Amino acid sequence: MQKIKKVFKWSFNYIRLLLLKLEYGKRIKFGINGLSHPPYIAWKAKINVDKGAQLVLKNGSYISSYCQILLSKDANVQINNGVYIGEFSRVVCRNKIILGKNSLLANNVSIYDHDYCFGDLYKPIADQGFISGDIKVGDNCWLGTNVVVLRNTTIQKNSIVGANAVISGSNTVSGVYVGLPAKLKKKL
Repeated sequence: MQKIKKVFKWSFNYIRLLLLKLEYGKRIKFGINGLSHPPYIAWKAKINVDKGAQLVLKNGSYISSYCQILLSKDANVQINNGVYIGEFSRVVCRNKIILGKNSLLANNVSIYDHDYCFGDLYKPIADQGFISGDIKVGDNCWLGTNVVVLRNTTIQKNSIVGANAVISGSNTVSGVYVGLPAKLKKKL
């Protein structure tokens, strides 16, 4: 029975990948080669890639149910080999986001590479546009439940960001980051 479930799961996944490729064409690329399995995208995950944007999903990446991967015009997201994205997580991109190999995102992680502008007091915030930056999560990182990653953030390889942390800026040391805002607790 377990093997039958696995066959159905992966059969439906290949159908999902095919449907996404038909919908987005060159805007979405999959790493389907070698010995590891292709990217997995749960049926209940939401993927949206606007014109001019590009989403790259490499071998072994896994996007769980109820995730959102949203790319605005000219955005670029690369999800490398072995990346796991937990349920209810969001990757929302207007510029560039890279998730390094074998990184794990727990449930409800939010990664936003942009903020609203809010300098004009006489104009609604929604009409003032956005300010964007890059985000890079290094290889072999773990982002705990409810972590928020803000624009212009670099997380070094082999780092851990503890649950409920908000992380921003360039973190130059591999280590454990916790708190609001996230601060280095321990070097690894």
